[in-house]
Amino acid sequence: MGNDIKMDIAEYERLNKIKESRTKQMKRQNEFIKDNYNRFSVTLPKKYTKEYINEITGESVNGLINRLVADELERREKLKLCDDELPFK
Repeated sequence: MGNDIKMDIAEYERLNKIKESRTKQMKRQNEFIKDNYNRFSVTLPKKYTKEYINEITGESVNGLINRLVADELERREKLKLCDDELPFK
């Protein structure tokens, strides 16, 4: 009986260390994201689930939005450069 309790305490301590380690890792990840990325909330109709978007596009929601935004901004930057080259506006 005494050995079972010791093993249970050891297991509890081991699991607690894992939990603390993961908590610290998540905190570091969240700090990195906060310092290096912008977060946006997107509202879509119910039919556009993560699974549906992935099935249709082969991309995650985040990946799809990132690609679409980057493509659109690049397109508009090119248009702006072309507009700036016009002799009159």
